[in-house]
Amino acid sequence: SVVVVHLNHEGSFVPADDAQGETHMFEGLFDTGASTTCISARVVNDVALNPTGKIEMMGVTGRKTVNEYFFSLGFVVGEVPQATGFMSSQVEWTPVRGSFFDGAGSGFDVLIGRDILCQGVFTMSFDGHVTFSR
Repeated sequence: SVVVVHLNHEGSFVPADDAQGETHMFEGLFDTGASTTCISARVVNDVALNPTGKIEMMGVTGRKTVNEYFFSLGFVVGEVPQATGFMSSQVEWTPVRGSFFDGAGSGFDVLIGRDILCQGVFTMSFDGHVTFSR
């Protein structure tokens, strides 16, 4: 899962008026075939993102012009169990200029592309454990 938050044009966090500090978590997929990170309509609506422009995207269904958005992805980089039974987590934020994709039926709302993956080391082990570090 990844966290998505709204950024203004200067790169500062924009609190959602109706969210009142609510964290929006979405299912993400590391997509090594995607050159840019993409988000679904659910992300756009839940986080109240506004398009910042248009971008041409090439996919398996052909070339298409889609909306571009400016947001930040949050990756949980460490979890520590607390005495209360809850987990305490640290989140690493990455500003992103990403595009819209039609994620209907895919089970994912964020496709994490090479624009993010090439900033660090992505490791998958045979036991299914995945790590991403910078």
